Amino acid sequence: MPLMPLFLSTYNCQKGITVLGLINIKPMSKTISQPSLLICILMDLIGYASYALPGLGELGDIIWAPVSAIIFYRMFGGWKGAFGGLFNFVEEILPGLDFIPSFTIMWVWQRGKKPAVVSRQS
Repeated sequence: MPLMPLFLSTYNCQKGITVLGLINIKPMSKTISQPSLLICILMDLIGYASYALPGLGELGDIIWAPVSAIIFYRMFGGWKGAFGGLFNFVEEILPGLDFIPSFTIMWVWQRGKKPAVVSRQS
């Protein structure tokens, strides 16, 4: 393992990400449908809740940031889930960025994909 702080150490394993060499976080199965818009909005609202308690909210962000990053990765999976989880972690941990609706943005991004066009050759 490279010389870096233990809390920052993550590395890829075969079917997920191992954090701190202890916790194996696996993405959501491909057979399960994508999360609903309502769940994504609810997750963003939980992230916004820190604005309700000035001062105490930042302490809540320290706890919520890693939890929401793991939930994000589990909900969306793959490289988008990993990148989005990292973005979500940074967004939640830094003060003043909680207004970014990262779960909802990913939902729109996932739904905005155009289906692949299959051409039939005769």
